[in-house]
Amino acid sequence: MALYINKVFNVCGAWEKVSNLEHQSFSELSSAFEELDEYWYLQQRNSDAKEELGNLLKAKGWISKIPLIGGGPPNLQKFRGTPSSLPFFLHKDGVGVDWPAHNPSYFDSWVTYKIKVAQNLGVVPVLCLPLFDERLPRSRMTYEYAKERLQYIDIVEGNQFLILGYSPIESEAIQVEEADTVIRRTITFEPHQLQAGVSLLSYFSEVLKQKCSDSNSKVSIEQDGEKVRLMIKSEAGMEHKVEALLNEYGEVLNGTLPAEQFMTDQVQLLSLQRKLDMAALEVKHHQDILALTKANYDQRIVTLEEQVSGLRQMLSESITSHRIAQEQVSKLIDKYGNESEVELELLSLAKKFDERASDVQKDELERLVKRLQAENPKMANEFLSLMKGPLEGVVGNIIYSWLPQLSLLVGSVVR
Repeated sequence: MALYINKVFNVCGAWEKVSNLEHQSFSELSSAFEELDEYWYLQQRNSDAKEELGNLLKAKGWISKIPLIGGGPPNLQKFRGTPSSLPFFLHKDGVGVDWPAHNPSYFDSWVTYKIKVAQNLGVVPVLCLPLFDERLPRSRMTYEYAKERLQYIDIVEGNQFLILGYSPIESEAIQVEEADTVIRRTITFEPHQLQAGVSLLSYFSEVLKQKCSDSNSKVSIEQDGEKVRLMIKSEAGMEHKVEALLNEYGEVLNGTLPAEQFMTDQVQLLSLQRKLDMAALEVKHHQDILALTKANYDQRIVTLEEQVSGLRQMLSESITSHRIAQEQVSKLIDKYGNESEVELELLSLAKKFDERASDVQKDELERLVKRLQAENPKMANEFLSLMKGPLEGVVGNIIYSWLPQLSLLVGSVVR
């Protein structure tokens, strides 16, 4: 009896990329499974099944076990930065396949470290796991176990991967399941705004509980100095509802949406108004402390009302989804696009510009511009023009300062 891929757990658009590749990697992988026997599926030790699948795919041009650069055993005495290759069980044209693991800690490492490195190398990782079956040994990791375990592992947004679930039962169509999505916003506060800003961001969890209880979303705050990250993890399919609510909360903060219209329940309304009042008191408290500790700080202080208004306006602009970069890049792809992988990376970068531009790394941007220049020079040139034009306010001062060096990659000059 053959084996069949019945389910796909799709993270960050990996399924769309793999299933649409011209080289038919997924089709070849699926065909190879159909040539395996159910006997291998039930084995506690699956090395024979790995070899069998490997031999079938090697005949179709797949490569087995890409060595780490330099060959031989890896040097673990010093970490020398991002590796230039990764050891996948099988690899072909930007798709890396790994086989089931009995060790959950290996799975955790695969999801965090290996996937992140693979993303930098332009490889989509795929993990093949059996669907739950009472006949399987208890020690055998299943698709269902891995999917549930992922709830406790932070998946970096943009890091694409797939988990394939297979069994001896042939289904009419593959069931594609989507991973939970994470909405991120990164905000840099002035020192006197920090505590009040974090308090207002944290209160969004209460807003979600009251107005969007069916989303089962979780809010977390990460603080790095004066930079604060808001992360909202929501179930697949609920992200648009959560994002719409976040936008409304932003309108309440900047005063364009009255709190009375946002919270109709009187108890919830009173709670929100008290939170806004407490934020004003926190701003004043920290403003007074800084005025005592910094000799010239009083010269920069304006009225309390202006400080509170400025904080709420800045918060509103930071958490509201503008999608400016995504809209501009989409137009660029419509104009010059040829349905290449680098265009998907460009859209992913545009989303990061809109949501957390401060997290964009210079080497990440350089790598993308180099790939874009090699594959589509006109698009590369106009993309940099967008960054010094319509996107200037979106990308921020630091990224804008990188433009002279980036322009050298495409042979243009930023003026």
